[in-house]
Amino acid sequence: MSWSQPGLNDFKTRFVRDFPYAPKNDAGNLDYVIDGDINSAMAQAGASFNTAIGAEDLAMTEMFLLLSAFYLTESLKLAQKGINSQAQFLAQSKSVGGVSVSFQIPEWISRDPQLAKYTSNGYGKMYLDMAIPFLVGGAATVAGGTTNA
Repeated sequence: MSWSQPGLNDFKTRFVRDFPYAPKNDAGNLDYVIDGDINSAMAQAGASFNTAIGAEDLAMTEMFLLLSAFYLTESLKLAQKGINSQAQFLAQSKSVGGVSVSFQIPEWISRDPQLAKYTSNGYGKMYLDMAIPFLVGGAATVAGGTTNA
């Protein structure tokens, strides 16, 4: 069986409580997430999703939808700031007044720019949680000699 990329309705069904979708009778209302936002996020996910990851179809679909939600969330954050948006790198600590919070992203993720970007929101982290087991390969040795040909 061959995996097929999920569509708009699959996204809305999976994330029924997560995003404020535009009402059906006002589908172009930009105060809400519109179909175009989701389609754009799914296009971004499609451009960076590795279909050869080797997961079962249900896991592939879940990973693709999480990756789409990651891109949608990032796009919505940018849209709120528009031309005033600024790039921010990952924070390891924040403090306000007498309260300080710190956290550490595992070094092997933070050193990889491709993986580190997914730590900017919860959907990206969930995507990583599912994808990482498929990113780490096993190795084995085979007993035997070598030949020079």
